[in-house]
Amino acid sequence: MKPSHLTPNLILDTLRVEDAPVLAELMNRPDWPDGPGDRDIKTEEDARNYVREIDESPLHHYWLVKQKEPFAIIGVVTFTKRAYLDHFDIGFEFLSEFTRDEYAIEAVTAVLEDVMHDPRHSHILAIEKQDNPGSKRILEKLGFSCS
Repeated sequence: MKPSHLTPNLILDTLRVEDAPVLAELMNRPDWPDGPGDRDIKTEEDARNYVREIDESPLHHYWLVKQKEPFAIIGVVTFTKRAYLDHFDIGFEFLSEFTRDEYAIEAVTAVLEDVMHDPRHSHILAIEKQDNPGSKRILEKLGFSCS
């Protein structure tokens, strides 16, 4: 998998330990959406430990999503093999002011185009948030079947 992706409007860079302060800040903002599971990241040290766990596992890949103009970190795209799923799962979280469909579609498409070249990823899943119709709409636009 590529460590970074460049799209017309976004830069996606692999999450690194040096990004822990940004990750902690993002995940503790009141407008940060709740993902599928509380990661219990309250401090920069919590975030550093979390990023180290991701770095040490070939089953977890995270990219920070950055808007090019004006430059701003706006979210995260994940590609993870969860123990309870048969295939890798792609996910995305964006700050509330950046939840336009275009950003999520552009970011997730960049990752999907990369991972789909690997025959191990012939099937990719996404966890639909039942209380988030915007998430379902984005997944459908990306070609996922929601159930």
